[in-house]
Amino acid sequence: MRGDAISPLGSTLVQIWFVFPDRRIKVPYSQELGRFEGPIAVIDDDGDVEIYGGSKLLDHTGATLWTAPTPLPQYHAHAAADIDGDMDLEILLGNTVLRHDGTVLVAVDAQPGYPQVANLDGDPEPEILLMNAGGITLYDHDGTIKY
Repeated sequence: MRGDAISPLGSTLVQIWFVFPDRRIKVPYSQELGRFEGPIAVIDDDGDVEIYGGSKLLDHTGATLWTAPTPLPQYHAHAAADIDGDMDLEILLGNTVLRHDGTVLVAVDAQPGYPQVANLDGDPEPEILLMNAGGITLYDHDGTIKY
């Protein structure tokens, strides 16, 4: 890997390039996550980045903040977005939305899959589009299935 810059990707996300052996920023290696592949975001609005991957959320030092209370689905993807309007990001994992502290905000009765977040109906709250082997499920920020 090469490069030596931090590039903003929106208001709370950053993309990091590494230079070895000298790093401008230390992203902790964690045996819990294995190789670094987790997205980085300021989940709890404290100004420090957190790293999420698998079923864990790590703080900027690599310490585990929490492990998801729901089992990790075989096929899944993560997303992070402010679903409930509290200025903290929630983590979408499979068919579950987790608050920044790891508690469940919404669990939808749908097959786990790959979540995407967008405001599709023009109201102030986002909707979640969940794509999985069974098709597409669209649900509102409160878990109400719309499609």
